Amino acid sequence: MGGGHPIAAGGRIDRKREQEFLEELDRELGP
Repeated sequence: MGGGHPIAAGGRIDRKREQEFLEELDRELGP
């Protein structure tokens, strides 16, 4: 995992980016 977490990146979460992040994470952790 590398450095892309929206909270770690400065606390300003913009919705679209958060959604992309969660989808990507889901893909990595999924089957």
